[in-house]
Amino acid sequence: MLHLLLTMALALPAAAADAAPAAIASAQLLRAADAAYAELRRVADVVGAETALEGLGERVARADREIDQLRPPGPPVPGANALARDLDFLGEEVGRRETEARRWDDQIQERAVQLDAAATRVRRLVETWRLTVDSPEIAALPPLLARAVELRDRAAAVEQIVHKRLASVLEVQDRVLALKLKLADLLASVRAVEAARTQELLEVESAPLWRAFGHGRSPLPAAWLRALDLNARACGRYLAAEPGRIAAQLLLLAVLIAAGLAVTRSRRAVLPPPTPAGRAVEVVSAHPVASSVLLGLVATPLLHPSAPTAFTLAVFVAGLPPFFRVVGALAPDWRRPLRWLAALFAVESLVAIVVDVAPAGRVVLLGVELLGLLGCWVGLRRGGWLRVHGEGRWRAAMAAAGAGAAVLLAVSAVANVLGNVTLSELLAAATLGSACGTAVVATGVAVFAGACRAALHLPWTRSFRIVREQEQPIVTRGARIFRSIAIVAWVYQTLRAFRATQGFGDFAREALAVRLKVGAIDVTLGDVFAFAVTLWLAVWLSRALKFVLDEALLPSLDITRGKAAAISTTAKYAVIALGFSFATLAAGMEMTRFTVLAGTLGVGIGFGLQNVVNNFVCGLVLLYEQPVQVGDLIEIGQLSGEVKRIGVRSSTVRTFQGADVIVPNSNFISAEVVNWTRSDRNRRVDISIGVAYGAEPRRVQDLLLETARACPAVATVPDAVALFTKFGDSALQFELRFWTPVDDWVNTASGVRAAINQALVGAGIAIPFPQLDLWVRSAPPSAPKGSAVQSIGRIEPPTLPRR
Repeated sequence: MLHLLLTMALALPAAAADAAPAAIASAQLLRAADAAYAELRRVADVVGAETALEGLGERVARADREIDQLRPPGPPVPGANALARDLDFLGEEVGRRETEARRWDDQIQERAVQLDAAATRVRRLVETWRLTVDSPEIAALPPLLARAVELRDRAAAVEQIVHKRLASVLEVQDRVLALKLKLADLLASVRAVEAARTQELLEVESAPLWRAFGHGRSPLPAAWLRALDLNARACGRYLAAEPGRIAAQLLLLAVLIAAGLAVTRSRRAVLPPPTPAGRAVEVVSAHPVASSVLLGLVATPLLHPSAPTAFTLAVFVAGLPPFFRVVGALAPDWRRPLRWLAALFAVESLVAIVVDVAPAGRVVLLGVELLGLLGCWVGLRRGGWLRVHGEGRWRAAMAAAGAGAAVLLAVSAVANVLGNVTLSELLAAATLGSACGTAVVATGVAVFAGACRAALHLPWTRSFRIVREQEQPIVTRGARIFRSIAIVAWVYQTLRAFRATQGFGDFAREALAVRLKVGAIDVTLGDVFAFAVTLWLAVWLSRALKFVLDEALLPSLDITRGKAAAISTTAKYAVIALGFSFATLAAGMEMTRFTVLAGTLGVGIGFGLQNVVNNFVCGLVLLYEQPVQVGDLIEIGQLSGEVKRIGVRSSTVRTFQGADVIVPNSNFISAEVVNWTRSDRNRRVDISIGVAYGAEPRRVQDLLLETARACPAVATVPDAVALFTKFGDSALQFELRFWTPVDDWVNTASGVRAAINQALVGAGIAIPFPQLDLWVRSAPPSAPKGSAVQSIGRIEPPTLPRR
């Protein structure tokens, strides 16, 4: 029965699509009625599924009201449009709402298609059962007629509901379309103002300053209040539109403050050794909250790339107290010039937001520019604040940056006096903002390095092996990553301040679109850049993964050194291979061409790089067969030392004299290698000694065993053995054999020899010198003169007195 119902349910729409609706025969009516009820239930389910679009109309209406509140940016007039400089914010706001409107439109379109299909199916059902009711065959059968009428009426009621719901959805879709058109107009206005303001940079749009007071008037308090209200509403809209970014920054600040307080509570437990970064550690420990807030400030440009100017200024002002507290403790000589710089930037920002281009505002802006120029001149003098800090290239970079800022401020002041207020505001705001950003980034990098070092000296972090043994690499790499992020944030903020984000983006897109054609290879600079960046990220991730596996994870597992090295190396090369595949896909390279290229390279490698391939294969054998592992003490030919690294082509052996020897991997496979630590890290030491004739052998053996067993480095299993090996020419020969760890066997053998000498002297057993019997025969009287026939005698070496 269920199979029959499913068959009829599927056959009914198909039949309706192929032929016009027709009356149902009496013999098939009840089964068709069952299928029709099922179809109506499915349509009702489709019509009632409104979870995705619930409240969409209200959201569209709210977005429409918010767009009306966004004042279309026009020509700047005193106090009337304080948001005209926030074109990035307005563009981001419009773009975000456009994305949201497109998503709404897609949802509504999908829903409309569902409802339209449901309406078509119900319309066919209504027509089919209307024809069935009008059929004479069914009219003669009252029970079947009643069922047909009931189905016709129910289908008609469902059809009305579907049409009503479809009309409601189409109405919302029309409102979304109107919203999209309004957004497009607003975005076009933003782009037009951007173009106009860019054009104004090279035009004198106002009267010269000495004539401005005769042609204008200072802004009224009402205009000031209106400008402040506009900026406050812009900040409120941004906070309401970006709750995720605000929550992310608050969470980041909470985590940083909690970490800083943890460092403060434990700072006396373990102190880092005195280093150049020790001052930063002391500052972080003394001011944990201020240091945490400063680190959170560095992330503001990345978390809020298109925030309104008022929001950025509010964050800047809120961060001034902790910033100066940290700077005062970290570099007291910089406190005064940085306060001067922050004050100038704050005044310039307030002037740009509130006063705009009124004559009084131009005078204040000119004062800011001249004071900033004076500060640069003081700093660039001999012994000035820009020359006394830093060394080498950093001192030269600071001097060059100060000179560049002085030039920009001078141009800004001249433009202000001549009437090009737009250029003057841009240069002054961008120069001062970039200088403040540089100070924040430099201080933040120093504080991060100190915080990282202080955190690694907490008691619970010192319990990790990777922290104890790799503290400096962790601090160095962490500071490098943070410095890179801070520099990216500073560059973006500087480009935005100079209104160069759009131009830089266009230039980058045009540069990356340049095509390079070499034979059959046709790529763009963008493909090459994507390939290089993806491959670089893969290599960096592979090294980081290998570092974590070697230093943190694998040592805590019960596996051998060789297996640990094989796992970490395999993981590294797997990440690189995967990254290379992704890099190839990112570059848009066709795999067929890559296969041909790989085959060509394979032939070239097979003929021209046989030695390299041989070493590569031997490296794989060493990695997985593990006849030699990292950390083994080996002897290969005249070379002896510890294996420090097993690479793809070669391995590194560090000799006992401290030299690193690069050995091709094929040498480990083709030559005889003595591995002292393959099975275990114990070595047998043989010490030979001779005693004078007359000594009791058993007594000598006991003395040797007692001496060996008294040394703590000598293994008890297997036990030491003392052997009477032979009767020598001048002494009785004995040999002491014992086992000791191979890592320090030389010192152990030396100590045992010294103890044996002391024990034999204490027991009165001499260690004899070699003895020689010499026979001399004298010449007879008849012997020729000068012959060397000598008399027989015995000559012995002198006997040394016993001690």
